[in-house]
Amino acid sequence: IGDRRVHRINTEGRIGLWRDFGDGDASALLVDGDTTWVGSSNLGDIFRLTPPGGGRGSFTSAAIATPAVQRFGRLWVDGSGDGVRFSTRSGMRAEPGDSWSDWSGWKKVGEQIQAPLADYIQYRLTVESAQITGVNLAWARRDHAPRIHDVSFTSNNPGDYEWSEPEGNDNPDPASANGYAPAVVHGLAQVVVSAGDLDGDELSISVEVQRDGGGTWFPLSREELALRVDWDTRQFEDGTWRARASAHDLDGATLVELISPPVIVDNSMPRLAKFDSREGLLSFRIEDSGSRLARVEFRPAGSERFRRIEPVDGVVDGDREDFQIQIDASTVAVWIRATDVAGNEAVFAPPLGD
Repeated sequence: IGDRRVHRINTEGRIGLWRDFGDGDASALLVDGDTTWVGSSNLGDIFRLTPPGGGRGSFTSAAIATPAVQRFGRLWVDGSGDGVRFSTRSGMRAEPGDSWSDWSGWKKVGEQIQAPLADYIQYRLTVESAQITGVNLAWARRDHAPRIHDVSFTSNNPGDYEWSEPEGNDNPDPASANGYAPAVVHGLAQVVVSAGDLDGDELSISVEVQRDGGGTWFPLSREELALRVDWDTRQFEDGTWRARASAHDLDGATLVELISPPVIVDNSMPRLAKFDSREGLLSFRIEDSGSRLARVEFRPAGSERFRRIEPVDGVVDGDREDFQIQIDASTVAVWIRATDVAGNEAVFAPPLGD
């Protein structure tokens, strides 16, 4: 009393706005059966309020998203549904409009929903002498097969060395170049699987590797949830390999597979194939049987760090490179460090002689 609004409270204690009198205040109420008389004090008006529709009403829902629906089930209501009828329609857009299907015929609560399969559904109700507190629609979801987007590799990278660049070198790391080249791994590597499922299901992943050219697939993992799988390449021959990832969701959808681009396994160290020292001129050759060389560095006795050196042809870019270095006649020892693109590193201390 004394407010411009009148509310209704149902048998379950739910409160809803019944009437807003605007500038007037409801100052007196008289309930007579289904009729409520309201007296307004400001203008001295009397209002007669009755239940909407004389116990009848209707309701139309907003659009309800039904992604990946495969089959509609039934519609149920919470509460007394004897006097409830429903109708449904569906469409591909979130806002109902001309592109949506026509409304279905009226059905009793608990009957099958009739609407074309679509991304959205809408229902409407007619209610007579019934009280409902909720509406439930049932549908079966279509199970999407998982997707594998990519299979790639990671490996232990060579450490960060401290070196000084040769004077006038404008390309400090010729091992990094534009264009495509197979990945190179060594030691303990990982196969990385990029996969997903539109339904958000967990995936079971299996990973195998095979020597390029055919033959046996060797399993690295079976039916695991991990998307990163360890691969100890030291247990396999050097050469070109491929990985195959297989995935299915835990609900058993169709198995999918993806084979990776080739990857080079290289656990072979660079080697000092030739070395000659004459009158302060060092001539030597570095070779690698597994992959191309990435850098060669040199440190004479008395120096605290390696410095990078370039081969006779100017660029370290092959699996065999020749070098010539002039050293001081008083130098008593030198060290040569060679690293290939896989990260294998070898250090040589060749004897100096006349």
